[in-house]
Amino acid sequence: MLVSQVIELRPSQRQEEAFRRHAAAARIARNDLIALWREEGKRLPGFRFKTVELRPQVNRVKYAAHPWFRELSQNAVKGGMIDAVDAIERYYRGQNRRPRFHSRNRTLAFRADNGPDTVKMDGKALTLPAKAGGDVRTKEPLRWPDKVIRECRIKEKAGRWFASVRVDVNPTEYPHQCGNGVLGIDLGLKTFATIAYPDGTIEKVDAPQPLRRSLKALRRAQRRLSRRRQGSRNREKARQAVARRHSRMANIRKDFLHQMSHRVTASGHTVQVESLPLRGWQRRWGRKTSDLAPAEFLRQLEYKAEWRGGTFVKADWHFPSSRLCHGCGTQGGPLDLKVRRWRCPSCGSILDRDGNAALNIRDWPGATRSLPVDANGKTSIEGALAVEAGTACPETIGAD
Repeated sequence: MLVSQVIELRPSQRQEEAFRRHAAAARIARNDLIALWREEGKRLPGFRFKTVELRPQVNRVKYAAHPWFRELSQNAVKGGMIDAVDAIERYYRGQNRRPRFHSRNRTLAFRADNGPDTVKMDGKALTLPAKAGGDVRTKEPLRWPDKVIRECRIKEKAGRWFASVRVDVNPTEYPHQCGNGVLGIDLGLKTFATIAYPDGTIEKVDAPQPLRRSLKALRRAQRRLSRRRQGSRNREKARQAVARRHSRMANIRKDFLHQMSHRVTASGHTVQVESLPLRGWQRRWGRKTSDLAPAEFLRQLEYKAEWRGGTFVKADWHFPSSRLCHGCGTQGGPLDLKVRRWRCPSCGSILDRDGNAALNIRDWPGATRSLPVDANGKTSIEGALAVEAGTACPETIGAD
């Protein structure tokens, strides 16, 4: 499997200037190929061009149109055209919109490799082509130093440079193994994750919510940016300040999600979560949902469980995890979202909504215990609502 590692670089001033020139060359090469594709499309409307025929045409005129390309490593120019070809092919397959030109204000990025083993890393030094910067210091070594680097992309973010290095790792060589048992996870907005472990313990985890905590300072920085004159140095400084704040918030969120997914997948063999209407979450609680990033958390759980040799399972969409008593299996009435505790009408147990849902998700499917059957002979799962919200039932205990 292909695994990527993002490593922060420590380039010198000369290397940073070389990075900027190569990023500009990659952007221009990509735009040139897309411009040629658009011109050919106007000449032959509706014709599906072969992208392998477009690259040679751009290569024949690139030095005449841009003589300064000769001073650069051609890996960046080639990478820009590869990105343009990929965008066109994806457009033909219906995977993205019609390719557009990249502007100068876009994030600086370019491809530094020219195939496997053209870029090497020794300790805390990344060896790039001489024209692209040569040996660049890094903040950390490669986790798989004996593997061949198959791809390397250099990218600037908030004034800092990073290298995304991709290597081919056998799944059996992944150093960490999964635990034993089944875990159930109930995701929410107030409590980010409620985890039911195989031994029955319940853990509630709150997300750091970096956007909510930094919203006041971010608004102040954005107001300062809006007051700066276009094209001035002070505006560029203010733009960098806003970018650094966004970068810090993203780093806090990513660190929390990676730490959380790493710990969860190491604690059990099977991780079971509920199927969530994330698009509905985004429409109703847009900023809150974006700050928590539940979709990214589920994505990390899925691929990390596969790396460890475990299993990632999504419970059925109609499974009433919050309204089903884990003790006796009785399904209660509809629960309003503000109700966090409710009493089972059958056994009288006082149930925590999130903890009870996590236990039910852990024990899904219902074959592990008998579910109640109604007068029509159907189990309580059949016909349940997709979104567990409605009028609060009379057995509710309290609301937050």
